Amino acid sequence: MTITYRMLPLEEWDKLVPLYSALFPDKPFPSNPEMSCAAVAELDDKIIGFWFLHLCAHAEPVGVDPIDGKGVNLFSMLNTLMSGVKHASGMEYYISTPDPRLGDILEGSGFTPVGVLFSNKVP
Repeated sequence: MTITYRMLPLEEWDKLVPLYSALFPDKPFPSNPEMSCAAVAELDDKIIGFWFLHLCAHAEPVGVDPIDGKGVNLFSMLNTLMSGVKHASGMEYYISTPDPRLGDILEGSGFTPVGVLFSNKVP
C-alpha cells in the first residue's frame, strides 16, 4: 500500500468533507475553494490527510504617530479599512502584532487569538 499525494481538483472537494468534519467538528468547511487549494494524501483512493492553502487577508501593518496620534481610534481606522472590502463580506482576515498592548485590545474587542503565528514565503 502506497500513499499518494496530489492537488485535489475543485470538483472533488466534497471528498474532503468526511475527514474534515471528523477532525474539525466545530469548524465550518472552507466555503471558498476558488480562493484555496488542497493537497491530499490518499491510500487506496481514500483521503487520509489534507493540507489547505487559503489566500487570506491580513490587516497590517498599522502605525500611529507616537506624539500626534494619541487620539487615533484604531477601530475607527479598521472599520474604514473594512468598508473598502465590503465585496468580500464574511472573509476571514488576520492581524498580528508584536505589541502585547494591541493584542490585549484586539482580544478584548472580540478578536480570537490564533495561537503561534509562523511565516514563510512560497519558493
